[in-house]
Amino acid sequence: AWVVASIGLLGLDRSKPVAGWRKQLQKLVCLLGRMSMFCIGFHYVKQTGSQCSKDEAPVLVVAPHSSFFDALAIFCTGFPYFINRVENKSIPLVGKCIEFNQAIFVSREDPNSRHTAVEEI
Repeated sequence: AWVVASIGLLGLDRSKPVAGWRKQLQKLVCLLGRMSMFCIGFHYVKQTGSQCSKDEAPVLVVAPHSSFFDALAIFCTGFPYFINRVENKSIPLVGKCIEFNQAIFVSREDPNSRHTAVEEI
């Protein structure tokens, strides 16, 4: 997934949503992420109800953000945009995948960061 995400990030205009061939690479990264979850034991994830469209509810809330289990929800819901700590960009291998998904990054040290994230949403 890291290699695919790294290729997708080459020359990417991060101010615009991913489109074209990069969107296909993004789907592949999502599939590879789901496969990695399968390999560590998450063979089936039960979803209750049905997911609504992005037009109805453009925001997905996942909590408590205390582990990488949030990633499971992200992979199972089709790789939506999400808010993430800026420190996670530097995680080996995973950081590039997070960036390629065009996560909105928030810095806990910067008081304006949260306001900027709200503006992006």
